[in-house]
Amino acid sequence: EEAVNNFLKNPKRKANKIPPRLRRLMRMVAEVVPRCATSSKELALHILTTQQGLIHCRFHELKRGTKGAKDFDSPALIVGVPYSKNMVPTDQGFLHCGCDENAALWELFWFKTWIVTSANPRIPGFQRMRADASDVLNTRQCAFFSQAFVAGSLLEIKDMYSEDPAHDSVEWLTHLRRLQADRMIFVLNQSLPHDSKWEYALAKTNKDKKDGDGDVVMPRAT
Repeated sequence: EEAVNNFLKNPKRKANKIPPRLRRLMRMVAEVVPRCATSSKELALHILTTQQGLIHCRFHELKRGTKGAKDFDSPALIVGVPYSKNMVPTDQGFLHCGCDENAALWELFWFKTWIVTSANPRIPGFQRMRADASDVLNTRQCAFFSQAFVAGSLLEIKDMYSEDPAHDSVEWLTHLRRLQADRMIFVLNQSLPHDSKWEYALAKTNKDKKDGDGDVVMPRAT
């Protein structure tokens, strides 16, 4: 926590950089400082940075060096590594491994924050299952799920960052729901330009924001 706090105070300061061994621990063990993936994009990219100064998605860090991982002549969305290990600099919006930056950030965010519970009545109690380091989405899966998530939720990875330690608070989740509502209404207004109901709904949503009324309360994840 202290290392993350120091980095957030002044990311440009060399002394505030998180040591490589600790960064690797954070990106490979879900329970270690989950907010390293939720506080800021700059911090999340720093966590994905290797000791050599290269920024890799978690999948390619784990799979690089395994048999059949280096498919240099294959399409971009492959299971192995599309680029050579020392290829620099990166193209804008992509990591040194060749993966889409936002997709890699989504994968890190999900790995560090999401918990699922078993609803199987034969399992005693509801066991929370958090992914371990080996449960990493390959590049095809990561691209598929990140694009599907953005399309379905209308949320972008930049919306998920907040330096507020209470990142799972009702207030924060309500903020995300409002973003979704505003964007959904905007999309509907674009497709139904003459439908005054949606124009009214958007105006009412904005008014409720100013008045502090009409909060949408999202239950905490269990």
